[in-house]
Amino acid sequence: MSRMRPKEEEMLNGVEVLIVEDSPVQAELLRQTLEKNGGIVSHAINGREALDMLKEHKPDLVITDILMPEMDGYELTRSIKADGDLKEVPVMLLTVLTDPLGVIKGLESGAEDFVPKPYHEEHLLSRIKRMFVNRELRKSGRLEAETEVYFGGEKYQFTAGRTQVIDFLLSTYETAVMKNEQLEQEIEVRKRAEEELRRVNVELEGYAHTVSHDLKGPLTAIELAATLFEELLKEPITDETRGKLTEIAESLDLSVVESTDLIEDLLALAEAGQVPRDITDVDVADVVSRILEEKAGDLKEKNIKVKVSEDLGHVMAKRTQIYQLFTNIIGNAIKHCRSEAPVIEVSHLGDDDGAHRYLVRDNGEGIPPGDLDSVFEPFFKGKSGGTGIGLATVAKIVNVYEGSIRAYNEDGACFEFTICDLEK
Repeated sequence: MSRMRPKEEEMLNGVEVLIVEDSPVQAELLRQTLEKNGGIVSHAINGREALDMLKEHKPDLVITDILMPEMDGYELTRSIKADGDLKEVPVMLLTVLTDPLGVIKGLESGAEDFVPKPYHEEHLLSRIKRMFVNRELRKSGRLEAETEVYFGGEKYQFTAGRTQVIDFLLSTYETAVMKNEQLEQEIEVRKRAEEELRRVNVELEGYAHTVSHDLKGPLTAIELAATLFEELLKEPITDETRGKLTEIAESLDLSVVESTDLIEDLLALAEAGQVPRDITDVDVADVVSRILEEKAGDLKEKNIKVKVSEDLGHVMAKRTQIYQLFTNIIGNAIKHCRSEAPVIEVSHLGDDDGAHRYLVRDNGEGIPPGDLDSVFEPFFKGKSGGTGIGLATVAKIVNVYEGSIRAYNEDGACFEFTICDLEK
């Protein structure tokens, strides 16, 4: 009979435990749990081998599975309790059975307690500790009474003290509570999965609508322009014809640009929720400066003044995602900043518990109150039109960086968000 000494004594403090388990995997998991907490463990693969080992040495505790070949856990427990030399050794049943009949059979066999599989380490250890405390109480001289129980048309007779019966009832109650908590967790996980499925379905519907409707406009214009182009080429080339061809070419170019932009927006939305691999130290001021240079024409045309914080900080991130984040919000502000003296502000509000906080605001008319709760939903266009892709992309990126974003009105539209550093 081999014994495996623990590396350190903790909660079990040298308690000797005999594991009776026919599954090598289950036995090893239980052994590791007990030894890690200070137990001294030996192992038998069935009830008959366990009885032979018990005759050689009495441990402080037997933890046995119920369903085993040759001799099951109930028969082993009855044999232990019927032996004058072994009957004081406490027995804990470890089983997947949690029905009332299993509890009654456990009491009938004389077991002190039971723990359902799968078990939590803390739960198992607390049961062991409570079992030893109650064992001392039973030694104080309290009498045991013979009890008959009828269940499922059968009569079961067992002798058990009040403490032992209470132990089993408490174990049954704790098991029911654990199962209920597990069920509640599973229900919550399912609810989240259903909500995610609903969100994905809405997003897919948005994709389908955008492709079939929004993309149909510029594609139809391209088709019409191509047809006109072909017809004009059949005519003699005159100055008037050249003028018409130029107009058609410009229309084609505009339609191609609109189609390309829409497709790129759709791809950006699809990729926005993916955690990037190429993480670098991003200078946010450098990214915003580039965006403002690209949008200089629009800013000049609308006579918009831009105010930027002197220091926008650095973020460990994928540069293109930070670019998408700020270009969509700033572009949205440029589009909707209708004011006699339009101003857009890009501010770094500081860092809060590792999260970088930013604010982009304008002094326009603000967001329609009815749209505030929906502006980040994919393909939500609201009263202002647009594709409903830009701000949805922003929200996805913010989520990747474990941040948050909110839109509100305060002398204009405000977008306040936080993003956290990603690890390389």
